[in-house]
Amino acid sequence: MMDILFYVFVAAYFLLCLTMVMVILAQEGKGGGLSGIAGTAAIGETFGFSGAADALRKWTRNFAITFFIMTFVLTFWGESRTKSLEAKFL
Repeated sequence: MMDILFYVFVAAYFLLCLTMVMVILAQEGKGGGLSGIAGTAAIGETFGFSGAADALRKWTRNFAITFFIMTFVLTFWGESRTKSLEAKFL
C-alpha cells in the first residue's frame, strides 16, 4: 500500500512541477520573455479577473512552497524506502 502511495505522490510532484513551470512562464517579465506570447492581460481576460499579475504571483508563491515541502518529503521518504529495500535483500 505504501508503494502505491509513494508513486501517487511522485506523480503529483511531477504535475506540480509542470504546472509551476507554466505559471512562471506566464508571468510578466522585466524584458517581456515568453509572457509576451500570452501575457497576463490575456490570461486575465481568459479567466475573467483583472488582477492577473497579482494572482500569478500568489500562485507561484504557493506552488513554490508546496514544491519545497514535497521535495523534502520525497527525499526522506525515498531514502527510507531505499534503506528498507537494502535491508530486505541483504
